Amino acid sequence: MGSGDVSSYADAEATKLRAALTHADLAEAVASYRTAWAALIESTDLLDALEATGRIVLASETLEAKAKHVEATARAALAQAMAETGCPAVELPHHVIHLGARKASVEIDDPAAIPPHLMRQPEPAPDRTAIGKLLRAGAAVPGARLIGNLEPICIFKAKAP
Repeated sequence: MGSGDVSSYADAEATKLRAALTHADLAEAVASYRTAWAALIESTDLLDALEATGRIVLASETLEAKAKHVEATARAALAQAMAETGCPAVELPHHVIHLGARKASVEIDDPAAIPPHLMRQPEPAPDRTAIGKLLRAGAAVPGARLIGNLEPICIFKAKAP
């Protein structure tokens, strides 16, 4: 391979990386998040501040989901590019990225054929739902009690269109 061929190959791999991440765009989610923060900063009364804070929560959830998708896409694209090009490592100021392999996983073809000593038994655990129903109905359950949770939580419910 001549130096022009290597350069063309490298450009093609870089183009593949950019293409993989272009589809996982964060710009819209980041813009929504910034808009919500700006609304909070500019709020003039309590209702405006509460609404802006609600928008920040929703925008944060969207941003987190998109960021996780971008991370997964970037990791996969980077691994593929490193494997295809034979790149042993990428050095960053505080990290070194190298390829690894996941350990082999066990596949169970016939669970009935597994010897009993290799079968796990679930640990017995209190049925909190059943206990809660009994306690709320006024029944006594030894070893359990209802506790009041006085800390308020926000519940977000989408409106019907």
